Amino acid sequence: GELFAWGSGRYGALGFGDEQNYNKPTQVPMNNLGLNKKCRVRRISCGRWHCILLSSVEGNLYGWGRNHKGQLGLGVEAVGQNIYSPTLIELEPCDRRQPSIRDIAAGAIHCVVIADRYRGKKEKDTLAYAWGDTNDSRLADANPKKFHTPQVVPALSLLLKQRRLLLAKAPCDP
Repeated sequence: GELFAWGSGRYGALGFGDEQNYNKPTQVPMNNLGLNKKCRVRRISCGRWHCILLSSVEGNLYGWGRNHKGQLGLGVEAVGQNIYSPTLIELEPCDRRQPSIRDIAAGAIHCVVIADRYRGKKEKDTLAYAWGDTNDSRLADANPKKFHTPQVVPALSLLLKQRRLLLAKAPCDP
């Protein structure tokens, strides 16, 4: 679908490229997302001052807003910067074949993604990726630290494998 935003634009949280407040629903132009007009929003999730979006056609993940704890997953060089326009987040930057994202969730200062990483034509691993602030074991990691880029969370990935959780895929609009 289309994306509308309103409220406080602090830290660029609305995706309009500024910190302006919007007091009524306003459409976020797709060109702000670097997407073509055929692409639609498949899923969006918002944290305290940041958002992540999964596009329907390309299946790409984008993030914007406050990034003081690495919650946008853009690397250590972007920590402390406000990201005013949606920016591509790569789960595995060194791999040209990105995992296929099934679901996304943004917490207050962290994000979690469930994705399928293919090992061949038919074999795949369903993995949980997380990034941001891990205090209080929010990311199921016993070591309190910050992940500035998406990291596989072994405990959640193992749970997905053992329990064979079925996460519904949202259909893509043609």
